[in-house]
Amino acid sequence: MANVEIDGVNSKVYTDQVDPKTGTTLTLGTSGDTVSIPSGVTIANSGTATGFGIAEVDNWRISATQSISADTGTVVNSSWERNDTNSDKIGTGLTESSGVFTFPSTGIYLISYQQNIARSGDSRYFTGSIMLSTNSGVAYSIVARSYTNITQVASSQTSSGLCTSCTIDVTDASTFRLRFETDGDEAYDLRAESTYQITGFYCIKLGDT
Repeated sequence: MANVEIDGVNSKVYTDQVDPKTGTTLTLGTSGDTVSIPSGVTIANSGTATGFGIAEVDNWRISATQSISADTGTVVNSSWERNDTNSDKIGTGLTESSGVFTFPSTGIYLISYQQNIARSGDSRYFTGSIMLSTNSGVAYSIVARSYTNITQVASSQTSSGLCTSCTIDVTDASTFRLRFETDGDEAYDLRAESTYQITGFYCIKLGDT
């Protein structure tokens, strides 16, 4: 049994070990409290830590190639699937309906979108955009966009790709919505695969809002 010394002046407890009085759960503080760890203190873990580190990781892709018309600002809204090839989500994950994604909880999220396009012929530009709504999908705005182009180099289709990323502070998971849009000055194919990532996105929750 550990020896305990109470320092009434500084409100400190000196002991070598703390165990729960009953059961196997030890609780520090009450909801709303802050447990402060001073600078220079090292926490050495030899057991199993839960509730620490990255709480949410998700990875989605389109599994079927889509034909896109010129200058349409098309929402990528079909054939979405969660990556299930040697991969799995961490946490609850996002939910999807007709290309619109809902966040599982509030927090700061890193979103990285990649897009591969193919066309027979030249094109001045193609775009891939991360779009955000804060009012349950009533209106969307661009939060990140990237461009590419194609100069045909063979008689068949020529491919090109782009990637764009951003962080989003999701302050209300019930009203924030995420979607992706693609555009180009000529018609093209938005390429897809069902066994590896070619057009899709990654989502990582970095921390609390």
